[in-house]
Order: sequence, then structure tokens, then C-alpha cells
Amino acid sequence: VWKRLLLPDKSKNSISNDKKLNLKKLKLIAERHMFPVENGKERTLLQKIANSNSDDMVDLCKFFSDEVGADFFSRRNRAPCPRDIAYGNEESSAIQEWGSKLGTFLDRYFIKGLGSAGKGNVHAEHQSATCAVFFAKDTKDSDREVAIKILFEESKDQFDRELGMRISHDSRRDQRNGKVKEYLGVDSLKEIESHQFNKFDQDHVLPLLCYHRGVDFPDFLKDDKDRPKKPVNLLVMPRAHRGLEKIIKPESIAGQNPDKIRSVGKSTGQ
Repeated sequence: VWKRLLLPDKSKNSISNDKKLNLKKLKLIAERHMFPVENGKERTLLQKIANSNSDDMVDLCKFFSDEVGADFFSRRNRAPCPRDIAYGNEESSAIQEWGSKLGTFLDRYFIKGLGSAGKGNVHAEHQSATCAVFFAKDTKDSDREVAIKILFEESKDQFDRELGMRISHDSRRDQRNGKVKEYLGVDSLKEIESHQFNKFDQDHVLPLLCYHRGVDFPDFLKDDKDRPKKPVNLLVMPRAHRGLEKIIKPESIAGQNPDKIRSVGKSTGQ
């Protein structure tokens, strides 16, 4: 059926000779047509293939995502979205691995609003002329919530300076000796063992989990037309419960509890 839709041939009674039209039809069928499943429930085609126990079905998942442009992130009929179903599919390791990377940054960081193609309506928690901060889930670390600080090319010196301040001298020596885990790939990822290589006490300063150097400019930032599309550097840290601004405003400590402010400042300084 898929071949008849995508490879039109009049001799085979294809539905249409317009490939774009056929793709639109497939997208509608996959996203909206409901199929009966067990217990009298109904699921979309995307939900069904994402829940398949056959590793071969991962090719169909990729086809609908990459070729058809189907939406794996929308929920229907009170069921989880197809991406979440695929990611939680313990019956098929291939589909689960594919689901863990779908809509992620660097095949690892799941940022809310990021679509299948690495683009979407992504909200920056902080953005300035030199950097942008996004919250994400690290799919390679049990969905740990992290904060990704993206430093732009013009702030390369700031990246090197902050990295040097965060990592202990022993860590830099160990890196030269090749003791820090290094993954050779497009993202040049280097993992940092937080307890051993972070210089500061984690009770006061968020530890550095890993960093990425020389990453291609992210697609979800390309709407910023005024910024050169040059490689960026990343610092990845655990996501904190709340920022200082949210502490000061809603918790009414400014002008109300100066002792607490002094204690926070003194503790951070130490």
C-alpha cells in the first residue's frame, strides 16, 4: 500500500500520481484514523506501530517521521503520544532506541517543543548576546533533567574560561592522559565524572555533567537571523529546582528576611 501511494504507476492503479498529495493522505491516515485494539480501545496507526514488538517496524516509524512528516508528539484519545509510546517500548529495543532520539538535540537531549526534525517552538529560559539556556531531559541518563547552556561563537573565550573555572586542575591533567571518557563523534562529547572532576562543592555550585565543543549551530535557533550560524559550545548541568529570581519574587525575602539573604550570599561565597 505504501509503495502504491509513494511510487505512482498508472498500470498498478495507484491512487494518485502526485507524490506530495499521497504523502498528505498518508499523514492524515497515520495521525487521525483510529484502529481497534484490545479491550475495545482505539489507537492511531502511529500509536500502533510505536507499540509494535517487532524491530522491523522501526523502519516504518522512520518512514512516517522522515518521509511523511507525521506528528509523533500529539496525544489522541487520552493515550500517550506515539513518541512516548516508542520510547517506553520494552518489547522492541530498536523502536525504543529510535524513540529516545526522536525530537532530541544531539540524539540525546529532549527539549520540550522540539519536533521530529530538530525544529520547533522551543522556549529559552534565558537568552543574551553571548548565550542561551534551555531545559531538557537527558535520554542517555535516565531522563535526568538538565540545563543546557549554549555559548555562541563570539563567546568562545567565555566558554574556555568557565570550563577552566569549573574543572579541577587534576581533571585537566587527567584529560591530557586520556582518563576522562571521550566519545569520538560529530558532537565531540566528553563526559565528566561529577564527583571527581568538578572543582566546587555541589551543595553550592551546580556540577558540570558534560560539555560539547564545536557543535553545529542548532536548527531551533536559526530563526535568529542576526546571529552568524557558526558552531557553538555547550555546558550541561543538572536542572535546579528554581532560580534566584523566582526565590526573591514569590518567596518575599527581599526586604523581609535580610538574615536569609546574608546567609545565602555568605554560603555561596564560601
